[in-house]
Amino acid sequence: MTVPSWVAQQPSAFDIVACYFPEKDVTDGGEIFKLRPALVLKVLKGKNTGSIACEVAYGTKNLKFVQRKNRDVIIQNAADLTIIGLAMATRFDLDNTLILPWSEKFFGCWTGYQHPKIGQLTEKYVKDYAYTMMLRQGIND
Repeated sequence: MTVPSWVAQQPSAFDIVACYFPEKDVTDGGEIFKLRPALVLKVLKGKNTGSIACEVAYGTKNLKFVQRKNRDVIIQNAADLTIIGLAMATRFDLDNTLILPWSEKFFGCWTGYQHPKIGQLTEKYVKDYAYTMMLRQGIND
């Protein structure tokens, strides 16, 4: 089986990628969902193997704005959605993250794209993420 060329082009933190976000723990042979947007929180590189993995936050159209506004990254402004590369209002659930290998098993290309990367957070949303993480740290202390 041929590895897609995009696998050699790793994402960066705060990229938004198309991801087959597993429903269950991957080590338990979890089911794979349809491609969904996911926010890359960290890019990790194996010390010995050099293989790449990404910590990603699950993206959903179920905004739950009132309940989750200070717990997640929520993008709903139409202009921002266009700039960032999202088709609809999306909440990135920071309680629902996984570390996944950067491979075609967990990432794929939406129609019309040559790479799983579909966009990236703007500086405003990176600052919102940092603020949210600060609030979450205060809540968890």
